[in-house]
Amino acid sequence: MASWVDWIRQRTKTHGQEFLWLDDGQLGDWLALDAEDIMHLKGRTPDDLIASAYYYYSASIVAQAAQVLHKQPEATYYQDLAKHIKQAFLAEFFTASGRLITQTQTGLALCLTFDLVPVDQTVALTKQLAAAVAKHRNHLTTGFVGTPALLPALSANGQHDLAVDVFLNESFPGWLSEVQHGATTIWERWDSIQADGTINDNGMNSLNHYSAGAVMQWAYEYLVGIQAGVDARHVTIRPGINAQLRQVSGQTRLATGTVKVAWQLLNATGSQVQVKLTIPYGAAAKVRLPRATTWTIDGQVYANGSELPAGDYWLTYQPQRSFLNEFSVQTQLVKYNQQTVLTKKLSQVVPFWEFLTLPGNMANFEHYSLMQLSAEMRGIGFTPFTAAQIDQINQIFTDFALAQAQEEEPNHA
Repeated sequence: MASWVDWIRQRTKTHGQEFLWLDDGQLGDWLALDAEDIMHLKGRTPDDLIASAYYYYSASIVAQAAQVLHKQPEATYYQDLAKHIKQAFLAEFFTASGRLITQTQTGLALCLTFDLVPVDQTVALTKQLAAAVAKHRNHLTTGFVGTPALLPALSANGQHDLAVDVFLNESFPGWLSEVQHGATTIWERWDSIQADGTINDNGMNSLNHYSAGAVMQWAYEYLVGIQAGVDARHVTIRPGINAQLRQVSGQTRLATGTVKVAWQLLNATGSQVQVKLTIPYGAAAKVRLPRATTWTIDGQVYANGSELPAGDYWLTYQPQRSFLNEFSVQTQLVKYNQQTVLTKKLSQVVPFWEFLTLPGNMANFEHYSLMQLSAEMRGIGFTPFTAAQIDQINQIFTDFALAQAQEEEPNHA
C-alpha cells in the first residue's frame, strides 16, 4: 500500500506538483454519460481532479492502516502527506468562495465522499450535487468513478430520499432500467442494450460487469444500515428507512460472526417502525434510528445511539415524523400531475404553476421537478424558490401523502 502511494508521489514530482496528480494519462470517469471526448469514453469531470482525489484517499487509507498496526512513524508520515494533498487540492479545484470548478455529479460526489471540501461548504456542495442530479431529471450521469460515490454522498449528507429515487428509477439510465430490459446482471455501459433490445454497437458491452454494481455497498450501508464501527468488533446500525421500500433486510459477516438487520414499516402511515437485529458473539452495535430520540426493546426504553451487546433484538419506535411515500419539490411532475386535488393546492403556492398549465407546457416540462424548474424559470422572470416556499410546498406534499395513507390504513391493517 505504501509503495503505491510512494510511486504516485514520485510520479507527481515529475509533473511539477508534488501534492497533485496532474497532466498524466488517466482513464478518468470511464463510460460516464456526460462524456465530451471524441470517443465518448470518459466523462467531463477533469482527470486531474479525479486522480488527485484518489491520491489523497490512498494516502489517508495508508495512514489509517499504519495507525491500526501501531506503526506510528508511518502513520505520521502519511497523515502529513494527506494533509498537504488536501490543502493543494482545495487550492487547485475550488474558487476563493468555495465553489468547485466543475459541477458534475462525479466531481461533487467525490469531494463529499472523501471530505475534500472547504470549511463550512459541505451544505453548499450537497445542494449543488442535488441540483446536478435534478438537472438530469433525477437520473445519474456517472461512470466507473462517480457511480460508487454518488448515492453515498447524497445519503450521508441529508439527501437519502433523493438517493433512493435515483436508485429506483426504471427509466434510462439506471439499474432498474436494465432490469426492464431483462438484465439479471449489471452491464458495463448504461446503454449496453438499447431501447429496441439490440446490443449497442459501440463496443465494450459486457453484460456482467462489476463497476455500476458497486452501488450495493451503498445498499448495505445506507439502506440496510450496516456501517463500520470503531474496530472490527463494532458496527453502527443506521438503517435508511424509506416508505418507497417499506421493508429491507440484509446481513454481512464480521470477524466474530454474521450481523443481520431487518426493518419494516408496520402501518400505511409510516408511524410504527420495527427493526430486528442479530449481533454476533463478541461484537457490539451502536444503534442510530432515523427520526428517533428513543426506541424500545421488551418495554425497556433506550436513548437513540445506545450500544447493544451480542444478541437478537426486536426494536420498535414511533418516528418523530412519519415515513410516508410522499412527493417533494425534487419529484418529477409526471409522477403526480394527474392528481387534481394535489395540483390545485400547488397552484396556489407555486408562482409559475399557471405557466405550466398553458397549452403544451406540462407535456414539455413534466419530466422535471419543481426545484429544477424554479432554477430554470429565472429566464422568464420568475424568482427561484425561497427556503420558506420550499417548506410550504413540501408540507403540501406531506399532507397529501398522509391523507392517502390514512384512507389506505384500514386495508393495510
